[in-house]
Amino acid sequence: PITKKVQRILGEMSGREREAFFINNVTDSNYYFVETGEVVHELVMPDTSCKFQAHAGNQWIFGGAA
Repeated sequence: PITKKVQRILGEMSGREREAFFINNVTDSNYYFVETGEVVHELVMPDTSCKFQAHAGNQWIFGGAA
C-alpha cells in the first residue's frame, strides 16, 4: 500500500518527474535506448550527493559546499 506521505510527494511531482522517478527506482537501468545504446539524459535523475538540494520552478538547485 502507498502511504499518504508518498501519495503527497508523488502528487507534487510533474508527470515527467514521476516518470523519471519510477524508471530510476524500478528498472535500475542505465536509461538508454536498447537499439542504439544512446543514453536518455532526460530520464537520469539529478545528482543528490550534495549536502543541500531543493527543487524550484522545475529545476534542481544544489548548494552547501563541504
